[in-house]
Amino acid sequence: MDPELYKAAIDGTLSEKTLRAAADSNQLVTGGKKNTILHVAAKSGNLQINTEEEGGDDHSHGHPLLRFLYHQNTEGNTPLHVAAKSGHVEMVKCLIVKARKMDAKQKRKLVTMKNLEGDTALHEAVRHNRFEIVKLLIHEDSNLACVLNGYGESPLFMAVDRCFYEISLLILNATAPNNCSFDGRNGMNVLHAAVIRAPIPNFVHEVFFKLSSSSMLEKADDFGWIPLHYAAHLGNRELVELFLNYNNSLTYKNQSSHFS
Repeated sequence: MDPELYKAAIDGTLSEKTLRAAADSNQLVTGGKKNTILHVAAKSGNLQINTEEEGGDDHSHGHPLLRFLYHQNTEGNTPLHVAAKSGHVEMVKCLIVKARKMDAKQKRKLVTMKNLEGDTALHEAVRHNRFEIVKLLIHEDSNLACVLNGYGESPLFMAVDRCFYEISLLILNATAPNNCSFDGRNGMNVLHAAVIRAPIPNFVHEVFFKLSSSSMLEKADDFGWIPLHYAAHLGNRELVELFLNYNNSLTYKNQSSHFS
């Protein structure tokens, strides 16, 4: 990539005229991870593209950076992944708006694209605790909450597993039960994670009552443990009583060598 263009992308001083004058696309792509000039701009968060401009479905008429909107680097990350991870709200908003105009022609949807780890931009936003970006992405497509990454983790599971309470409740409140996956790695679900990770009883209660169903309580992970096993193992009498009051048949479930 041309060093001056790279610096301009970081500083937010790139002009359309300069970009259109770049004779060779190699000037706009880095040699190592194959980040485009738009990836660099997305990471810096300094570049603003007019979201009202029309003709964004054709880079010859729209902003020249848009030719790279769907480009994936060697890690499979699009510029949207990079902006979401970096926490640049306005950049994410800009890329989402532009993608609305270009998705149909490209026959793909930017917000659903996955990197090599199977993560969407929503997974990245959750992982890095980017509340406002999670809100933007869920508002754009609530079905993103159903998408699992390569480790079998839903965005909600990731949020609960990391004790990101505000993001967890945002996803729970913004999606219908059939529009949200509760699955996690190693066969766990959100209740497993809530019991193990959440030190705040009120949060666990809120998650439980929003998700309350026998199937969630009865689902064993890859180690044969249901949420009740973890509550008992951790000595959380309050949660043990909560689960048993909801479904007393759990008393008779012995899905591992440990009794609840």
